Amino acid sequence: MKKNLYLILAGGLLLQSCADEKSVVTIRDIETNIYSEGLFVQEDSTVDRSKFTVGCNYIFTNLTAHNWSFVNKAFAMSPADPSFKSLEKVTDIRIYTVQQYNNHYIAGSDISDSCLFNLYNQGYYESYQQDRGHLRKAEILKKMQEASDDFTQQAVMGFGATPQTLPDAGSRQQLVIEVRTNKGTMVRDTSITFKIR
Repeated sequence: MKKNLYLILAGGLLLQSCADEKSVVTIRDIETNIYSEGLFVQEDSTVDRSKFTVGCNYIFTNLTAHNWSFVNKAFAMSPADPSFKSLEKVTDIRIYTVQQYNNHYIAGSDISDSCLFNLYNQGYYESYQQDRGHLRKAEILKKMQEASDDFTQQAVMGFGATPQTLPDAGSRQQLVIEVRTNKGTMVRDTSITFKIR
């Protein structure tokens, strides 16, 4: 008999699946958020230009049974985590500026090569907002691709990116994250607008 698995998400959402089940998933969409010193940034908030991170959470379609939406909130899992395997590998991440970022990056520039990244997965989820990132883009893409090779209980649920090039002080910023896969999927999401101190 299969045990029920409940995902309790902050904000009152409840998702249910089966603990014994192996889930085959694809990336359906993404959700982009801005964090400053581990805190969620609201629209038009002011952040220190050296202390913000852009977060990207994958929204999966579970081809085995259910739809799963992993959002940027802590959750509890019980009694056991199911195993996941993605049908696609993330092959590219791009982070575009909507406004002029600084003298080097004009509006529409891709700043992803200037970022340090960290992975979000189930075992790491409660503390990821504190992590400023330590992997270059090529390194995180390799880790994401390796993670999708086999069924795992440490499913990659997204990533954080910390720009190493600072935006202009006094500017207003908005970023677009684009994720591409080896199956031709391309998903995009635009962050809120935030002010730089």
